[in-house]
Amino acid sequence: MNIKNLRDGDPCHHSGCLHHISHPCEVCGRIGGIRTNDPDTITLKRIYSTHCQVCGKPHVKPLSIVYYVPLDNVIVCLDCAEGFGPGYEPRIYKEGE
Repeated sequence: MNIKNLRDGDPCHHSGCLHHISHPCEVCGRIGGIRTNDPDTITLKRIYSTHCQVCGKPHVKPLSIVYYVPLDNVIVCLDCAEGFGPGYEPRIYKEGE
């Protein structure tokens, strides 16, 4: 598996990859499926939006990485975040209350 080909929010082959939010995954070294060069500076915040506020695609996994675009104050999927250009921030969507 080439970890460089993984998109943010996609798991590596480790079954708990996306659940590593307090420390890096043992296999790919990412935190919550997000690439970072400095794991001490990444901040993942929980959000309650159930769908992308641009395309309407639902956040379907019980634990998903979504993206906050501060300039437009929206929570979006990765595909829509990339359309905004740089400046989006990762967030965690956790299903339930």
